[in-house]
Amino acid sequence: SISDYKLYPNPTKGLITIENAVKLSTIMDIYAMNGDLVIRKVLQSKIEKIDVSRISAGFYYIKLTNQRGSKILKVIKL
Repeated sequence: SISDYKLYPNPTKGLITIENAVKLSTIMDIYAMNGDLVIRKVLQSKIEKIDVSRISAGFYYIKLTNQRGSKILKVIKL
């Protein structure tokens, strides 16, 4: 299901890893707290590393969407 995602490390300084229990094409959107979309990426494999080193420190929402639905995760960028 869409709940089978793991995100680490959290908080992070530069790279986050997103693991998916099943290999489904997933759209990953990272939003700032004000709602601005800061990163969009299509995840194609079970383990993906995303570089967030260029975004400002703060709290972000990660929305993961695939054919089974969507899930919101929170991440802290140091």
